Amino acid sequence: MQSLKLTTQEIIILITVPFIICVATTIKINFKPIYHVTGKVTLVEPPLHRLNSAITRNMDKSVGRIIRRAHRKSRAQSIMRAEENLAILKSRELLANFINDRNIKPKLFVNRWDEHSGTWKKRERSLLANLRSTLLNFGRPRKKKSNSYEPTDALAVKLFKIAFSAKRSKQSGVITLSLRWQNPEDGALILNELIVYANEYIANRAQEDNKSMISKLEKKLSQTSEPRLRKILFNRIEILQSEKILKSVELAPAFKTIDEAIPPLKPMLRIPKKRLLIVFVMSFAFTGLLLIHRRFKQMTLSDSNPKDKTPVPANALG
Repeated sequence: MQSLKLTTQEIIILITVPFIICVATTIKINFKPIYHVTGKVTLVEPPLHRLNSAITRNMDKSVGRIIRRAHRKSRAQSIMRAEENLAILKSRELLANFINDRNIKPKLFVNRWDEHSGTWKKRERSLLANLRSTLLNFGRPRKKKSNSYEPTDALAVKLFKIAFSAKRSKQSGVITLSLRWQNPEDGALILNELIVYANEYIANRAQEDNKSMISKLEKKLSQTSEPRLRKILFNRIEILQSEKILKSVELAPAFKTIDEAIPPLKPMLRIPKKRLLIVFVMSFAFTGLLLIHRRFKQMTLSDSNPKDKTPVPANALG
């Protein structure tokens, strides 16, 4: 039997074939250009956050202590509010409302939207997709099929969250927003619209929370007859109503734009490392199996048809 040790030619084939497949996969991925749109925003700080120490220097110690304590409390609340606003910006609820209000679905699902008729195309699912859906939903109650071919909000938010990212710098506090989009002009417009929409959404949410709190306190005030408790509730309602006037989009937006998103000139080069690693390992294993199969086939043929057979002597037969 021949040795199973690979020859130099087989080693070259084993390395070259997966490399060529990875290069072809990268070319196929970058065949449709994707543009990386970026913008920078910062969180707006309340006026009390920038307290000057000279203000409390000439005051009474007790009064200055109270002001500094209120300043520290306001600063802590400002940090919590900033983190909350950043979480709201990346939340599913805000993105779902933004996609529906600004009609982003046709731009997100370009292949499924018919621009001429203004309707969604019927999506023909492959046999493999139908088999996968059947196996995953086996034993579960069947859902009612919808007559609309419009993609669901959950799918739209999932795809948008894959393309969108928001990262905050720990040193400067600047938030870098990025969006990967096929059309650079649409991507820049969507990213700028998202900042404006987030400011409106956060302001409206604060107003609604304030309004609900006021209604609860007014209801409790109408049910209370004790004078001292009524005075406390009345003062609290007045404070909330004054805060309601101050909390407006024009005066205190949650995010302030530093650099607006502009359409990039060149598409981004996409090199998905995880996908290429999987492709390389699978193609390496498949190529190795083909080489082993070829080697065993050659060994079988050489064993069944030997070239050097010693002839049998004539006197050995007698």
